[in-house]
Amino acid sequence: MRAFADRAPRLIAIDLDGTLLGDDNRVSPGNLAAVRAAQAAGHLVVIATGRSLPDVRALWRGTGLVCPAIACNGALTCDAQGEVQATVPLDRSLALELLERTAGQGLYTELYMPETTYVTPDARAQLARERDELLPPGEREAGWEVAERHFAQVGLYPTGDMARALRESAAPPLKLLVFTFGAAQREALARTLGDRSDLGLTRSSPYNLELSHPDAQKGAALARLASAYGFGPERVVAIGDSLNDLSMMRFAGHAVAMGGAHPDVLAACADVTGPCGEDGVAQALNTLLALA
Repeated sequence: MRAFADRAPRLIAIDLDGTLLGDDNRVSPGNLAAVRAAQAAGHLVVIATGRSLPDVRALWRGTGLVCPAIACNGALTCDAQGEVQATVPLDRSLALELLERTAGQGLYTELYMPETTYVTPDARAQLARERDELLPPGEREAGWEVAERHFAQVGLYPTGDMARALRESAAPPLKLLVFTFGAAQREALARTLGDRSDLGLTRSSPYNLELSHPDAQKGAALARLASAYGFGPERVVAIGDSLNDLSMMRFAGHAVAMGGAHPDVLAACADVTGPCGEDGVAQALNTLLALA
């Protein structure tokens, strides 16, 4: 990895989980310092995450960062003050159809709205049973760490009737996330839904499926933000690690994969930085932007 030949301002889109956020759900001092240095040097930093807007706001409060954000994998974008600028919602009838399907299969589901995320009740007990019954012993600890990150999200509201909650809300449905340790059930659902033209499907962990409008992808949202702020793709940098980052990697003029990223992400990127636990974001920013 080498520094850019010029010091022109760039838009830098940074994923959260596995990229900027560590396993402890925090931004390390090194990563935070590098992001602030990039902003001070005139670059526009954008958070790009599958998480909800309340989760993004919690990040801002905890770190003091001020920047625009792409949330819910591109279904929502907001400015640096947290004001929603655009949403790309799921069709409401399609969301209800999907909720009926996942409820009928007994799958843990999260329904993302702009200010609220509804979740299956008793999720911890349900997923603990799945872990013990479906995962091999050597995979259980790592799998449970992924589940715990879901439970740590901000603004979760358990409900026994998610479809009713959607029907009674005027807010648009932005994304559904299905999480299960049952590989056969998960992959069968992916095959069933994968060819639908009215639905976008991606993943941010080995155990989930994320369902949204086909245009609600990080790459499409990043393209809209870049245009709004006057950046061509050649002036855009994207840093991430998971399959839900691929669309923004393909849009960005310079894509950086985290060490240990999904193989498809590694193949799509020009550069590879260190893993999250070694401040890979800081390594990339300090090198590319000649900050250090």
